[in-house]
Amino acid sequence: MTGFTWQDGERTIRFGPGARADAAELLGEGYALLTTPRARQMAPELADAAASVHEVRPGRVDEIAAELMEQVSGELIVALGGGRVIDTAKALVAAGRGSQAAAVPTT
Repeated sequence: MTGFTWQDGERTIRFGPGARADAAELLGEGYALLTTPRARQMAPELADAAASVHEVRPGRVDEIAAELMEQVSGELIVALGGGRVIDTAKALVAAGRGSQAAAVPTT
C-alpha cells in the first residue's frame, strides 16, 4: 500500500505506512492531547510534545466532554485514538475550549 497527502487550505490528511510517525512533525508542540492508555503507547512522541495529556475514559461523549471542559484548553486539541476520542475533541472545540481539532486515528 502506498500513502498519500491531501491538503485543502489549513487541512492536511496524510494516509499510509508511517503516517502516524509524521504526525509529531505536522502538529508541532504545545497542543492539548486527548487519548487512551493503549493509543498513548502506540505514539508516545505525541504525548511528549503535548502541553497537556488527558485520558478519555469509556462512556458517552457528551459526559466525557463535560468532565474535561475545565481541564482542556488551547488553540489546538489533538485526538489520538478512535471514534470516542475524536468525537470528544470535536465536542470540546465546538464548546469553545480550542479553536482547532486534529485527529490521529488508531482504528
